[in-house]
Amino acid sequence: MKNAMLCFMFIGLLSICGDLLSIETSRQVYEGGGLSISHDDWFMSCDNTHDCLILATEASNNHLSDRQFILELKRNAGSPASFEGKVLIIDSENTDVDYKTSHYELISLVINNKSLGFLTSNGMLNPTQLNALMTAIRINSKTPANIVFKEADKQWQLSMKGAFSTLKEVDVFQEREDTPSALMLVGKNKKPIPTWKKPVIKIERAKFRKHSMDNKSQQYDDIRRSILQNTDIEVLKFESRLPEDMDTATLLRMDFPNDLEFFMLNERKTMVRLPCPGYYPTYSEAYHWLVNSKKPYDAQLVTSGVYATYKPGILISSIWMKNGPFSCQESTEYAFNGDRFIRARQTIEGICDHQIPYWKSIQTFVSDISDK
Repeated sequence: MKNAMLCFMFIGLLSICGDLLSIETSRQVYEGGGLSISHDDWFMSCDNTHDCLILATEASNNHLSDRQFILELKRNAGSPASFEGKVLIIDSENTDVDYKTSHYELISLVINNKSLGFLTSNGMLNPTQLNALMTAIRINSKTPANIVFKEADKQWQLSMKGAFSTLKEVDVFQEREDTPSALMLVGKNKKPIPTWKKPVIKIERAKFRKHSMDNKSQQYDDIRRSILQNTDIEVLKFESRLPEDMDTATLLRMDFPNDLEFFMLNERKTMVRLPCPGYYPTYSEAYHWLVNSKKPYDAQLVTSGVYATYKPGILISSIWMKNGPFSCQESTEYAFNGDRFIRARQTIEGICDHQIPYWKSIQTFVSDISDK
């Protein structure tokens, strides 16, 4: 009873009744229904369809300076659900460049001193190895299993700090608790496992037709005023390097912005672009607003960020995130349906709140795009 009370009191902070005093280091709910959670050396990210990516690193006291280890698990929602496991060995000096190939077929999995054979040539675990790995984590949630990946005279010991708690979160998010298909919260309940469908977005393949407008004209000034009145000034300050004490009223009395660019999408809608000075010369930072082609202009900010590009019907924007110890980037694709831009896809590269050196794209929101 006492232990149960402790679990209740510390839920969300410490998983005291299992998983070695695991600490939840971050939790983020993605727009659209996705979720990411970190527990010590383990990390999970699930998109709006509840497909999940799980990452884990080696135990810190066994870290190799020249080659870093990542365990990559992919668990899809629904039933039957695919479940894959893969090992990545990364060159420590080039984690932001590429993944170095390794002789993965020479790496074996050893659990509690029992060898379970070698990995495949691309680092994949076979179903027997994957099942043994999950079983070892599940039954050793209080006392850590010794899970090692060996290659000749080198080895990587998988960290157990956060393992049970993270995998349990996947079970909960995919609504598998107390069912045979759960990873950690296994039971005999044969309830149906839900699926989450991708939203379908109808797209208009509008071309980006640039047209000029006199920045001294009344129309230009009216559009400028609509933009300033409908945009958070704090956002403008960040990208445009405006003074901290600047307010909207002052901007309305000034000529800012006086270098707007205009692109016709269709007879009803126009894209307005404001290029901004970037931190680095190779970055193409810009605001993008969608306005009515005629009054009232009703300017709506679509995005501001680096690498903002447009192809027929799709606006792609990437924004550097600065809320963690390591750099990370969020990329979003907005689909134009003829009247407005709708978020269609979103990914992150790099993990802000975790030191895992993982630079593959992690999808956080997906949809199916079809032409009207």
